[in-house]
Amino acid sequence: IATGPCGTERGGCNFNGTINNYASSTARTRQIYSLAKHPTKDIIFAGDLQRCQVMAFNASGSSDSFMGITVPNNQMRKLTAAYACGATPGAANSTASRLNPYGMSVKVSGSTFEGLYIANQTQHSVFFLNFTAGNITIGGKTIASNSHDRVIGTGLAEYARAKPAFQNSLLSSPRGVSEVTYSKVDPSDGFTKDYKALAISDITNGRIAYLETDKTYLGSTTAITNGDVGDMVGYQLPYGYDGEIDVPANEQRFYNPASMEFNPNTNELLVVDSLNYRIRAINLSTGQIRTKIGSGVTATTTGGDPRLSVRFRIPRDLAVMRNRNAVVYAENQSAGALRSCYLRVLNEGLTTDTFFSVPVASN
Repeated sequence: IATGPCGTERGGCNFNGTINNYASSTARTRQIYSLAKHPTKDIIFAGDLQRCQVMAFNASGSSDSFMGITVPNNQMRKLTAAYACGATPGAANSTASRLNPYGMSVKVSGSTFEGLYIANQTQHSVFFLNFTAGNITIGGKTIASNSHDRVIGTGLAEYARAKPAFQNSLLSSPRGVSEVTYSKVDPSDGFTKDYKALAISDITNGRIAYLETDKTYLGSTTAITNGDVGDMVGYQLPYGYDGEIDVPANEQRFYNPASMEFNPNTNELLVVDSLNYRIRAINLSTGQIRTKIGSGVTATTTGGDPRLSVRFRIPRDLAVMRNRNAVVYAENQSAGALRSCYLRVLNEGLTTDTFFSVPVASN
């Protein structure tokens, strides 16, 4: 997607057009900040942080539609109409509604793609953008079809965890969001079920929060409209590092936890622990927390290092390559003379593999 000189769209950018093409009148953006991939198709959703709009990039081979907007193959289309930032609920096609897409994650219920969770970091809340034809209730809040509204956080930068999440839970600078799955006993009937929850990196509070959204038993999925809310990990001190020892999750410290992604192959939630200069893994089966990548030393590493010897300036983002046993991660420290802007890959396979034409040894 090209950036730079833009078309005639409001704000100087033409968000609709052919992708992968620098020709006149093709797709342009201002500042793509967050990305989320469709769960089953080669379609990428992107959040532009200057115009605060959500777009879809279609590389699936055929046209698709979201919220009444057709996105042809090899085209980009704007899915939200607003052109200013904020946290105002409303219809996606309304210029009066506002978003701030610092982080995004897809919501899937059973096998149905339902929409996007959107972390509004500067508005201290998480919204849901409903792509379905009906209402969806999350965290006690009902979101109308083709609309968005907050599901956790009130806009006040503080700490609280209480139901309903949209009204009584407080976050402080949430950025990363990811759907996770884990098993637990359903207190209503005593059966062990697969629960799905939204995980949220609550940066300034140094915690990973969760909001339960549905549960599955014997192939049947039930929505949880006013789900439990709490902390997966984190401590009252929102900074520091506790080593690689096993301590209760509510005593493990993170220092500015940011981007996250769930890896269903390993049942781990990977977290960019940015100011501990590590990428850490939370095992949702055992509760164990371990460093996946990083030595904790702030410096520049150009590549070829064992995963626990990697040095970061500032780790920023990550993505799981689920079919390759690999994690792609990005570093971006662009201020000052010691710049460090790398895209790297961790090979978790048992043998050397090639990524982007570069051979990468195991681990």
